[in-house]
Amino acid sequence: MLVFLALLLVANGWKLQWEYRKEIGQFAPYQELYNQFYDRWKGPITTEKVQELMTIYGPLKEKADSLSLRSIPGSGTYTDTESMDYHFFHFNFAEEMEYDYLYHNEALEITEKSWNLTSFYDGIGAAYPSAESRAFTRIFQGRSIPDFADTRYIEVLLNHDYSAMLVLLLCLFGLCTMFVTERESEMYMLQRTSKLGGRATVAAKFLSSVQYVVLVCILFFGEDFLVLQLLSGHWEALSSPLYAIQLFEAGPLGMTIGQFILWSGCMKTLGVLGCGCLVLLLSCLMRRVLTAFVTGLGGILALVVLQELCRTRVGLKWFNPMELVMVREISFDTAFVNVLGLPVQLYVFVLAGVLLTMAALVLLILHFHPGRRERR
Repeated sequence: MLVFLALLLVANGWKLQWEYRKEIGQFAPYQELYNQFYDRWKGPITTEKVQELMTIYGPLKEKADSLSLRSIPGSGTYTDTESMDYHFFHFNFAEEMEYDYLYHNEALEITEKSWNLTSFYDGIGAAYPSAESRAFTRIFQGRSIPDFADTRYIEVLLNHDYSAMLVLLLCLFGLCTMFVTERESEMYMLQRTSKLGGRATVAAKFLSSVQYVVLVCILFFGEDFLVLQLLSGHWEALSSPLYAIQLFEAGPLGMTIGQFILWSGCMKTLGVLGCGCLVLLLSCLMRRVLTAFVTGLGGILALVVLQELCRTRVGLKWFNPMELVMVREISFDTAFVNVLGLPVQLYVFVLAGVLLTMAALVLLILHFHPGRRERR
């Protein structure tokens, strides 16, 4: 088992490296050049830094607009060609710095529009739309991105789902035998004769299952962060707001990137625990290890398919723990759910629903576990 775990960790590390190289793409040979300019322009966005960037990027953009960039090697370039120079500075610095600089104005515009909508809905007596517009105002009010930071490796980290799939696989292998072996060995007959009816055994198995899942999640999700952090070598993005990543431009979360990494790791772990509860319930119901494994695998695959098919159907999201495993999908969605006339953010709604689902699964496990005492 330890060898298998080590192989999966190696495979995940290789996958992370491959995804990072893919993210930086054609600029991989110029990483040292990138670091030189990044060290000069990182941090607070100032007029001097913008002017220095435009001194280099401005002439290249003019040539690009007039289609006069040279694509053959020549002297006086930072990379190999003028064309590569333009793409290097455009995608790595100019585009990112422009987004950071203009975000505050865009947030102000959204705040103003949502406030106007709030006043309009108040005037016509539409309570729920007014509350939703007011929530938008609170979310975007005061947003700004004062510092420029390298977020490329963060984007790879937040889009990396391979480790979550490996964690679910290990969860299935580790938990599917938890109760079904009692039926195969007929140990449940002895448990039924005990005073507590096997409750102490069930509690111990629950505790060991939670410890196992949490440990595996720490190993793999921790590896995700450490490998990409070592590949990048830049820490500044961790203190930037989450919306400094364009994927989360309109997201509801106002935390920093570092805080979001910790928060998403906890949400993913909770989602895996939810899937683990389903596997444990199936282990209680099955009579053979093989059938417990197959049904557990089928249950997890069904949750994955449901998560993919129900991206826009909120009504089918609330009970699916896979929504927390893929927490990125609900973290950049500004949708609200109408709960008793109150606008509840989608990620809060899903989190509450998954917790209720887990509680129901635990109650079913306590009812169906093989060692329960029969009522006379």
